[in-house]
Amino acid sequence: MMIRFLPFLLIWSGSMAQSSQILVEAVQEVPSKTIYDLFLDRQNFLWIATEVGVYRYDGISFTPFASNEQSSLSVSGLSQDEQGRIWFHNFTGQIFYIEHDQTHLLRSYDSHSESRFGKIVVHKNFLYATSDKGLFVCDTRTLSGKYVDAENKASGGTNSLAILNEGLVAHGKNGWYIYRPGPHAELKQLNLPKDMRSYPASSLHPGTLGDTLLLFSNPSGTLTKLGVRGDSLLVYQRKIYKEFINTISQTSNATWINTQKRSTQLNGAASISGQNLSDVVKDHEGNIWFSSLNNGLLVKKSHTVRQRIILPGLPTNDIVRTMAKHRNMLLMGTQNGRIYAYDYKLNDFRHNLKFPEDFPSIRKIAPIDESSVMIGTPIHTYEYSILTGKLQIIPTLSSLKQIDSTHDLIFATTANGLVILLRHRNDELRKQVVRQLRGVTEYHEESNLFRYGKRCDALAYHPGERTLFVAFKNELFSINEKGITPVLFRGKPVYCEALRYYNNKIYVGTVNDGLLVYHNQHISQFTVEDGLLSNSILKLRESNNAIWLLTGGAVQVLDVQKNQFGNSKNLSTSDGVLTTDLLVVEDQVYLATVSGLFKIALNEKAVDKPLTNYLYSVLVNNRMMANQHVFDRNQNNIQFTVSVPVYNKARQTFIKYCLTIGKGCTWNVTSPGMRTITFASLAPGKYTLKAFAVNPELGIAKIPIIYHFEILHSWWQNPLFQNFVIGMFICFVSYLIFRFIVDRRHLQRKIDWQQQVILEERQRISSEIHDDIGAGIFAIRLFAEVASRQQNPRDELTQIAQMINDISNKIRGTIWTTDVENDTLIDLITYIKDQAYAQFAHVNVDFVAHIPNEIPEVVVSGRNRREISLIVKELIHNAHKHSDASKITLEIHIKSNSLRIWINDNGKGFDYTAVRAPSMGLKNAEARIRRLKGKIKVQQKGGTQVFIEIPLNDLGV
Repeated sequence: MMIRFLPFLLIWSGSMAQSSQILVEAVQEVPSKTIYDLFLDRQNFLWIATEVGVYRYDGISFTPFASNEQSSLSVSGLSQDEQGRIWFHNFTGQIFYIEHDQTHLLRSYDSHSESRFGKIVVHKNFLYATSDKGLFVCDTRTLSGKYVDAENKASGGTNSLAILNEGLVAHGKNGWYIYRPGPHAELKQLNLPKDMRSYPASSLHPGTLGDTLLLFSNPSGTLTKLGVRGDSLLVYQRKIYKEFINTISQTSNATWINTQKRSTQLNGAASISGQNLSDVVKDHEGNIWFSSLNNGLLVKKSHTVRQRIILPGLPTNDIVRTMAKHRNMLLMGTQNGRIYAYDYKLNDFRHNLKFPEDFPSIRKIAPIDESSVMIGTPIHTYEYSILTGKLQIIPTLSSLKQIDSTHDLIFATTANGLVILLRHRNDELRKQVVRQLRGVTEYHEESNLFRYGKRCDALAYHPGERTLFVAFKNELFSINEKGITPVLFRGKPVYCEALRYYNNKIYVGTVNDGLLVYHNQHISQFTVEDGLLSNSILKLRESNNAIWLLTGGAVQVLDVQKNQFGNSKNLSTSDGVLTTDLLVVEDQVYLATVSGLFKIALNEKAVDKPLTNYLYSVLVNNRMMANQHVFDRNQNNIQFTVSVPVYNKARQTFIKYCLTIGKGCTWNVTSPGMRTITFASLAPGKYTLKAFAVNPELGIAKIPIIYHFEILHSWWQNPLFQNFVIGMFICFVSYLIFRFIVDRRHLQRKIDWQQQVILEERQRISSEIHDDIGAGIFAIRLFAEVASRQQNPRDELTQIAQMINDISNKIRGTIWTTDVENDTLIDLITYIKDQAYAQFAHVNVDFVAHIPNEIPEVVVSGRNRREISLIVKELIHNAHKHSDASKITLEIHIKSNSLRIWINDNGKGFDYTAVRAPSMGLKNAEARIRRLKGKIKVQQKGGTQVFIEIPLNDLGV
């Protein structure tokens, strides 16, 4: 298929001849002077591919990205996929992607098997790369890749490619191919015109002009426009530049052909010479960025709204300190004692006012009348006549600071105090000052002025309230007919740097409390939380419906009607410099800064692009933390880095932030251009960082940065542990209360039981005295009466003695059971032994008792002692009475925490079950043993053996 070439070479040459030269400025601190590629992502970050790696630029700093798997630092081919990843390749053929600020190698692409580095292009959800095998295709949704072979197996692969509509065109050593994605996608060879069968050293530009492909060939420097129709390649036009073409670049409205000697727009509208450019991009603010293989990064700013005013003869070390409007001129005083008169209507300097060479620094210029002004210096205050040029010292005013006036009075603050000058010598005016400004009484007749000798700085007069507001040593006072009174805000003194009366209000620029507005005896406040960029205000100026605030880092405008800060005025100064004074004249703003004097049109709009901000990094104890939100107690020094991709106003952009823990927070603002927020020695707790970018001209970022994190408590401060301890404490206290109640009830029951035992013991003693002792005494009385009637009462007296002895034994037994000194196991066993021997003292029976040599210290209550002694007594009595034994043995042992008693005899024995029923003695003994939780066992073996075992645990009860 033959294509007829159009004769367009001369047309292009003519366009090139008429192209305008673009002036660019170099960007400082670029990591490398050799840049191969540029890319602007969807967030407005500028990505830079250099010979030393990939960098991201946000207008302030260059952030590097690298992988330890890189075999070459030189990179190119920057692009972005639908998922937001940034892709690039290095010059050894490796393909990488950046995701979540981490650089990863694409492992499915085998760079080791390639003879040259692959060119890449991203389109929708696919990344395409050239390959010796044909074409590499990677699905960016899954990062899975595959190789597609060329239809011609001997093709030699592909070396450049371009996206065309929904498909891809690739160029290789031995042919041209088209790839159309789909279920049956293949790399199909295109039919070529005869002229295209051999195109050495050619490369396709990845982008297109509509449906037109751009191919450049070297060393001839030929640009060819191509198209595809069906399966055929078409040649539209050719252009020979006769220079080596580096690359082709496309911006939103231009296509650039970058050669080694110059870069030219395809339509010839503009060009740049001598930069050896490699790429061109245009950002969202309209700035055009150029990468050079020799000169690094260059930029052409979108527009310059500032107009620098050059002051004739101003030394480089001199700056404008103060400005004032006088008739149709601006009077400007400098640091080195010069005054300039600038005609703002003619935009020209009338003349340089002549002052002595050693004239001191000019701090204040204040018009007095149509022909003269006051000039304040650190030493004296002068009156200067504009018409005659006469300069004379005003001796009553030393070091003028600020001035305000009415029709009759001039108020001035100086280093030596407040001065009120009367414009006329009038007794009534003098009396009026005394009445309305009570407290200012020192009148100087010769100078016709009042003085109040206390150092003061700022002042403003409120004519509606006839009140003068003055800052004495920075503390604000009001002076009126009530006297000199300190102005309080929320019960505290107000310290201010600037005062200004406007529209029936007093505006107060404070040292660190923001802007205060006094109106109708009420004070309102504007702080950082309300949009201020600093709570420290240095100067205030007024214009139509606006108050201008000069702070340490920015100029802001308060719309006095809306009571809010606006961002429509472009107040750019040089990066991070201090504005020394500001003056609004008609529709122009004059800014005096340490870097020069500028004029800005009030109706000039700032770039209408919303700010965006992103949290770039979180540094904890100087270590990078990725996707971590919980930190140990010692990880409490945290630094956040915020990225704000803005270029025209990068250094005038602030970060407004607050750190909340619980309810409420205090807003703060960084210094101009600072992107780091640092918190040191944070206490344990849950925090939320809120931050957003703020620019006086561009406004506030719409979407704030919100980052939640937690610093853990020590294990003993952990809420779970503390709750556990509290729970355990509550349980312990509850247990103590429960034990107290239970023990109290138990004690009460014990007391009740003891009282019952005492009652029963009393009843027992009473019963024994009545039954045994009483009956015995009665029997003694009867025997005594009988004996009294006998002449020889020997037998009766013997009987009486026996009865008295029995009664005595019973009384001793009763006393023994009630005496608490006998409440021991030793006393019990000893008593049982003694009583047993006493029973057999007058009986012809061989009785032997064995007791332990060592008896433990065990408490036995009186009741239990009596029970045990009666048990042994009853059983010994039965053995003697019923067994006809000649020998009875009593053995007592202590073993296994129990009292063990054996009573053995060698008698005839008896049937225990037969005797048991009718025997009251045995029944009582068994009952007592049960009450003592003991057991009894009777055996017949060569006599009778009785075994009793009683536990010792409860014998004390």
